[in-house]
Amino acid sequence: MPLLLLGVMVGTVTPIQTAVNSRLRMAVGTPFRASLVSFTVGTLVTLVASLTLGPHPLLPASALAGPWWMWLAGLFGVIFMTGNILLLPKLGSLQTVMMPVLGQILMGLLIDTFGWFAVARRRVGVVQIAGIVVAVAGIALIRLG
Repeated sequence: MPLLLLGVMVGTVTPIQTAVNSRLRMAVGTPFRASLVSFTVGTLVTLVASLTLGPHPLLPASALAGPWWMWLAGLFGVIFMTGNILLLPKLGSLQTVMMPVLGQILMGLLIDTFGWFAVARRRVGVVQIAGIVVAVAGIALIRLG
């Protein structure tokens, strides 16, 4: 249960981040500059936390042994954030949050089903599929409204 609450709490940050970054876009001129400022601040905060909390060194030698695709995580963050900055003025906050959630649900299903990215495969059954159908129906209702 605490992990579910943590997941919901983390999720509450996404619409706040999107609204703040959309306002930042107006101040700096483009969605890419807004992403740059946002990621720069995030990098500095993460650097301070990493240096303060450890462990050290920041990038251990074992990091070089990982798969090449793990280094693309930042790229996916840029795509997500910049996409949200572009969508918010056109769709509003609710739809801007819901569309990526739908994408997350569908990709999460594929990752669990096929064990992509070294994630343990998980059985996806009728109950999970029913949940996805309900989520898609909810998003469709929001979109129609």
